[in-house]
Amino acid sequence: MSNSPAFALNTITVQLMDSASGRIVQLWQFPPRETISIGRATEQDVSIVDPYVSRLHAELRFRDGQWWLVALGRHGVLVNGRDVTETPLADGTSFRLGGSGPILRFYSSPLADGEERTLSGIKESCELLPQINAAKRDDEVRGIVETDYFQKLRQQARQLRQKRDTDAG
Repeated sequence: MSNSPAFALNTITVQLMDSASGRIVQLWQFPPRETISIGRATEQDVSIVDPYVSRLHAELRFRDGQWWLVALGRHGVLVNGRDVTETPLADGTSFRLGGSGPILRFYSSPLADGEERTLSGIKESCELLPQINAAKRDDEVRGIVETDYFQKLRQQARQLRQKRDTDAG
């Protein structure tokens, strides 16, 4: 047995982390259950498309009052840089699928509204999308639309639509 604290069977949060910035890329929350599957196949509970992720790469299993991470894929699972086949999970444990695969983080309770947990453990507001400078975007679009090449393409599209409409009518 381990010295890790026992968890109640409650909501589980799994986060896909950006290894460079430590920000959440995606998260999944699960109501109380005893097994959560992780892999590349779409039928897995946590489905991640990545060349280092097997169809069924790992499972989170609740047994004897403790959550366990069980490696099932051929590329392995690393916790603290160490390859594991089965290990107990503490709240906030990060693990990597394969030697160069994605990083996931486990929590035994849901996030509070607006809360984000990063790899460094710092909590910050959840802003996952990049901010767009609308004025710069509009200038760039205008610059593209006003080119001769774009205008010629627009004219060709009009001619093709007219031909299609004439042929269809």
